Amino acid sequence: MASKIYHTELLYEIALSIGHSRHMGTMMRQSAVTLLRVLNANGCVVLGYEHPTDHTAQEPDHLWRFAYELIKSAFLRAILCSYFVSMEQNGDPS
Repeated sequence: MASKIYHTELLYEIALSIGHSRHMGTMMRQSAVTLLRVLNANGCVVLGYEHPTDHTAQEPDHLWRFAYELIKSAFLRAILCSYFVSMEQNGDPS
């Protein structure tokens, strides 16, 4: 029972950090910092999906973009970047 209460408190703290500001950049930074601290994580990345503007193109170019990133180590950043490069080369998995 105590574990469920603890998890609920963590989720509540994360929820309070989201939407605390009207400015998207400020809100993402505050939410990412809270996620890192509460979950004891090494990184947080917010991705944004862009709809292709050219509907005549066969394959849309780079649909997923980094909206915000807060990663503690350069090694994790390199792994994440290499994943997205391979995803772009092999096609969007979504």
